[in-house]
Amino acid sequence: RMLPDLSVQEIIDCSWRYGNCGCSSGFAQRAYIYCVENGISTSLAYPYRAEDLQCNRNNLFNLYNLQGYTDLTPGDEENLLRAVYHIGPISISLDANFDDFIFYGSGII
Repeated sequence: RMLPDLSVQEIIDCSWRYGNCGCSSGFAQRAYIYCVENGISTSLAYPYRAEDLQCNRNNLFNLYNLQGYTDLTPGDEENLLRAVYHIGPISISLDANFDDFIFYGSGII
């Protein structure tokens, strides 16, 4: 099945009231809640601009509705593989509040 290319810019511009901060920071769960409550457009309808802009959901149609989301157990690779196989694309989050990341320059940690 073909997967739609969903709008990153819509999340950047429109999920502020869910606690995200545009290009500066945010949380995947808050973006998911936004999508569940509002639907999400495609990147063709709401293209990426690489900056914080005013939310503009005017004239959007054919919104995709997210039915929900779930958290997977950290470190459970078998469960992750099953989710990729049965569900499809997976997003991950990484807590970068550690010294290893603060002083990160390049390479694999």
